[in-house]
Amino acid sequence: MFKVLIYSSCLFLLLACYRPLETETPILGEQEIIPFLVDLHLAEAKLAEYNSLTILAKDSLAAEQYATLFQIHQIAPTDFQQSMQAYMGNPEALQQLYEKVVEALLAHELKHSERTKKGKKRSATEAIKRIEQVRDSSKKEN
Repeated sequence: MFKVLIYSSCLFLLLACYRPLETETPILGEQEIIPFLVDLHLAEAKLAEYNSLTILAKDSLAAEQYATLFQIHQIAPTDFQQSMQAYMGNPEALQQLYEKVVEALLAHELKHSERTKKGKKRSATEAIKRIEQVRDSSKKEN
């Protein structure tokens, strides 16, 4: 009887202490945070290209870029931090958020690669025109 009383008391204590975790609502909505995260990842990728910089110089450059991004997007660092903490507390929302970020990054990469291809075609055409101009001018001189 005594064991039943102890077990039931422990069970009641555990049930009395239970409360569901509250999910925090992010300050920044998806429309605000997705473009910021895309730019943040692009800035990180650009920083990764600077292999010749010292760690201190990279950190300094990163701090400047982050400050610029916060200014451009008009987001307070504390709001961003709170929002990311809220998204991390809800894994499904975080996954949906990052799926959209990845989609935006892929679209950016596609646009950039198309622009580069057009630039290469244009520069090749311009190079051919220059060669022809040089040939024409050399023929005129002879």
